Amino acid sequence: MRINQVTMGLIVAFLLLSGCVSTPVPMHHKTGVKPQKQTSDLTACQVNAVNAVPASMQVRRTPIFTTRTKTNCYTMGDNIQCDTTGGQISGGDVHTYDANADLRERVTDECMTKKGYIKYQLRRCTPSEVKNSPTSNTTFPPVTEMTCVKQGPTGRWVLVNPE
Repeated sequence: MRINQVTMGLIVAFLLLSGCVSTPVPMHHKTGVKPQKQTSDLTACQVNAVNAVPASMQVRRTPIFTTRTKTNCYTMGDNIQCDTTGGQISGGDVHTYDANADLRERVTDECMTKKGYIKYQLRRCTPSEVKNSPTSNTTFPPVTEMTCVKQGPTGRWVLVNPE
């Protein structure tokens, strides 16, 4: 199969653009709270959620598919030769998941809301926003339309309000 230059250009552009899209970071936020207090509150809510909604591990198997077989026969002199292709089997992979994970997350979110937090989906900071930003938060600043997050030296998310 030969790919023309236009198709190759579109593929490269798609790959470059898809690399620019970053996943938002979910964060429970309360203005003026110290990050250590937020971590403590979140841990308490997660423990509460685990006790209220225990894990329910489920095992699922993906469907099994078999490709169609095809037999082609041809004559070579006095002999008949037949070749059969296809019949490949795919699927049947086993996956384990926690059926209660989403409910447990909702219970955690509800607990944090009762403690005064708001859950935001914050964008990751661009390199230019990171350049002159703080390395940590002593308390959480207010969230604005421009707020972004970066990972600090300890691995903890740092809120940045670019100017």
